Amino acid sequence: MVGEEIPAPLGTQRSREAQNGNNGEHEVLGVFKYIRDLATLVVAYGISINLVEVTWKSKFKAKFPSPNEYSSFMGDFSTATGIATFTMMLLSQFIFDKYGWGVAAKITPIVLLLTGVVFFSLIIW
Repeated sequence: MVGEEIPAPLGTQRSREAQNGNNGEHEVLGVFKYIRDLATLVVAYGISINLVEVTWKSKFKAKFPSPNEYSSFMGDFSTATGIATFTMMLLSQFIFDKYGWGVAAKITPIVLLLTGVVFFSLIIW
């Protein structure tokens, strides 16, 4: 009795992969192209945002050495970002209806690419 493994109720036994924490995520990514593409998009977006944002904020901290000036700039920038976000939320229904999901999904990476190229070009020159 002591040290014996208690069997799980029928239909609830977990596979060795599930017990090890791998619930088949990698298999899903390998089988379903759509899910794999979405996962790639999310990872690439996260890496891109981190690279651009860290560099961008460090440049503006150098430009605005005073904490008050930097906070004021970031407040103004957050306001402008909020206005742009609200505007895009209003336009998104039109974009989805007229151009479809694919075009709507491509807007963020394209805007990030264009603004990133402009930003890093200005840093270099």
